[in-house]
Amino acid sequence: MIPIFLAVDTINFDDAAKLLLQVGDEVDIKLGLEFFIAHGPQGCNLIRNLGTSRPRRLFLDLKLHDIPATVAGGVKAAMQIEPDFLTIHCGDGQEAMRKAVETANQIHSFFHLKRPKLLGVTLLTSEEPNQLLVIQRAHNAFQSGMDGLVCSASDAGMLRQRYSDPINTWGAMFLMVPGIRSAGSETHDQVRVATAREAMDAGADALVIGRDIRNAADPAAAARTIKETLR
Repeated sequence: MIPIFLAVDTINFDDAAKLLLQVGDEVDIKLGLEFFIAHGPQGCNLIRNLGTSRPRRLFLDLKLHDIPATVAGGVKAAMQIEPDFLTIHCGDGQEAMRKAVETANQIHSFFHLKRPKLLGVTLLTSEEPNQLLVIQRAHNAFQSGMDGLVCSASDAGMLRQRYSDPINTWGAMFLMVPGIRSAGSETHDQVRVATAREAMDAGADALVIGRDIRNAADPAAAARTIKETLR
């Protein structure tokens, strides 16, 4: 079964801790820029394994977006936490992503820290569809040596076709898909959403789910219900 990353999406440490204690072993965890700024690497390390009997995979969604040297510095700082996934915004172009990859490889080699999968953010799920821009940014990420992409479910099928078969296309890329909603639920600020099953069928390797689990009366039960749809 493909992994589900719970989008904590709060800067309140106590609220995040309560949620993770409730959801237990059912999900992995996504922490965003707000939590990272509020609590730093120490807070991220402290919260990631609360309420679970196993190490949770951590998706650190910082969307690093700056000049190449600053992006590289951000990667270096983030690797203190040893995340499993780390995001770089594709909008900075190939040089920034190449520096991110180079820095991650160096830190891993010199200091033996876990080397995260670096994911290029193609287009936010709150933005209107733009397939040509997604294709261009995905190509830049691939050419830069990035490990994968963050994309909507509506783009995942097209990207999976391009980046799955090394013989016929450009090679394999890991696809992390946010914007997951249960059928009939409100979309709020996200324009391009899909159910967990639709995203998996489109080619997602992992899913990011927030409100449908976070706002449930029983978050663990909500996570189990979603996982059942993926079997």
